Amino acid sequence: MELEERLNRRFNYRHFQQDNIPSKELINEILQKTIDVVPIKNEGWHFKLEAWGPEHYDEKRELAIITIANREHMFGVFDGDEDEWYENATKLYEYEEQNNWKPKDRNLTYFNNQVRAPYLVSVVLAHNTWNPKDEPVWDVLDSFMAGMFGYGLSVIANEYDVDCSFCACFEKGLKNHFNYITTKHDTEWKKLGWKSDCLALIGLGYYDFFGKKKINTGSIYDTEKRIKIGNKKTKPKLENVIEWK
Repeated sequence: MELEERLNRRFNYRHFQQDNIPSKELINEILQKTIDVVPIKNEGWHFKLEAWGPEHYDEKRELAIITIANREHMFGVFDGDEDEWYENATKLYEYEEQNNWKPKDRNLTYFNNQVRAPYLVSVVLAHNTWNPKDEPVWDVLDSFMAGMFGYGLSVIANEYDVDCSFCACFEKGLKNHFNYITTKHDTEWKKLGWKSDCLALIGLGYYDFFGKKKINTGSIYDTEKRIKIGNKKTKPKLENVIEWK
């Protein structure tokens, strides 16, 4: 597969098959190849990968409830307490779950169900996970390195015909209804202001298109040819983001 084919095969989508999944051995091969080719500054890994396989089905479903993507329904803008918000989010989720992921008032699901992928990799801040050159900790740079790893993983996964989808839309400030996959791990919770130290979630598996030939996610995706048709209209032009000196 040519590089441009891999790049155009990849797109972010919210539904994975649960009865047709890659082997754990294949996922490990993809992850190791990504580690081998993605540059990390001085090999200073101040983040780690937590992998959640198919056996964690229930934990992923619980997590999906707090990945609500519609801004008016997000906890940060909700005019009420956390328990009330979670109850409303759960009702929305259960309705969609029982109605083929169709919400009452729009075409696209409210939730980032890609976190229910057979394999979910949580990228977590974790100082000195691997640090042979004693690289200093710098959370901003470490987050950037983790982002490079994530995109590299998506390109390599598509080389193996494995689909890959990102998610960073999960509620990070919940105190009563957080999910273990995205809660505090190794850093001090108070330093994060009670927020998660999970940087991003990456789902791996095979997409479930529910028989659709075309998918609209801002650009059109041809599910039979497995290729994006054009770019999203919200993409900037070069002149919008560059300043030649």
